[in-house]
Order: sequence, then structure tokens, then C-alpha cells
Amino acid sequence: MKLSRLITKAADTAMPHIDKCVACSIEKGVESFLCKRCCDEINARKHGDTKAKDLCAFSVYDYEGLVSKVVRDYKYNGKRYLCAYIASEMAAAVKGDYSAICHVPLHKKRLRRRGFDQAELLAKGIAKITDIPFVRAAKRTRNTRTQVSLGLVQRQENMKGAFVSTGPISGNVVLVDDVLTTGATA
Repeated sequence: MKLSRLITKAADTAMPHIDKCVACSIEKGVESFLCKRCCDEINARKHGDTKAKDLCAFSVYDYEGLVSKVVRDYKYNGKRYLCAYIASEMAAAVKGDYSAICHVPLHKKRLRRRGFDQAELLAKGIAKITDIPFVRAAKRTRNTRTQVSLGLVQRQENMKGAFVSTGPISGNVVLVDDVLTTGATA
């Protein structure tokens, strides 16, 4: 057994009522999701405004190191409780006057395989925190390849015709996805 698992098990046994860090799962006595060490590491990855096509885009953090681990754990390793942390970080970045929060939906086949739509849960969490209404604005009509190994042009081609609108929305809208790389999905 790894040393980190032994430490976690011992801490959970000795102090079961004290929350542990959502990133390292080792440090106990965490007040707001992360221990000091992980908070410092993640805050070093703060990102900011970017341009994605002609849209204003924002990525809270660079998708590297501990940040990518937390997102992957949430998305692929069944750790849905991480949604609360990720949504709170995303909600803190939502500044301005918005009429709705929408998400980039999964195709029904991927949704069945994964068991949940990570972007939808994030969007709903952000909506709850910010009091901006959550609206289902799009439906994925085509089961696209995963974008991970694709370049910009391939990502754009992969997304063409993949979504349809489910109804009109007016005003400024926050479109939520779990990772922003090139903006091709938007």
C-alpha cells in the first residue's frame, strides 16, 4: 500500500469528522476544500481571460498538474463530490450581468457510459451559487470523438454540426464546459 494511502487511512480513522483536502486526500482539517499546500499549488495555476474564436472566454486555471488531476478525478474517476469545489471556483470567476447559464452537453451515448454530464452539473452548481438561471440551450446531435488528442483545426471539424439549439436565449450567456483548450467546442 502506498504511503499516502496509509496516511489517509490513519487520518480518517483518528479524525473521521474532519474534512480532508479534495485534491491530495491526505491533509486533514481543511476548511474550504483544499489544504494549504494544494491551495498554493492550484492558485499558482490561475489563468484568466482569453479569446476563443470571437467569444470572450475564461478559464479559471491552466489545465496542468493538480488542476488536471482534480478535473480528471471528477470527470473519469467517479468523484462527483469534486463538482462543489470546481463549481465554486468557476462561480467566483463569473463577473458581469448574465441572463442564463448553459452547458456544453454530452451525447446520450457518452452520458450513459459516464453516468453523468460533468458540464451540466458544473453549470447547475454555478447557477445555484450565482442566482443566474440554468437553461438547457443546446443538444448534442452527434457523438463526436474526444478532443484530447486533436489539434485546433481537427477540433473545429470535430465539432461542426454536433449541436442544435433547444430554443432562443437572449442576453449574455455563460457557457460552461469542464476544460477550455482552443474554444472549438464553443
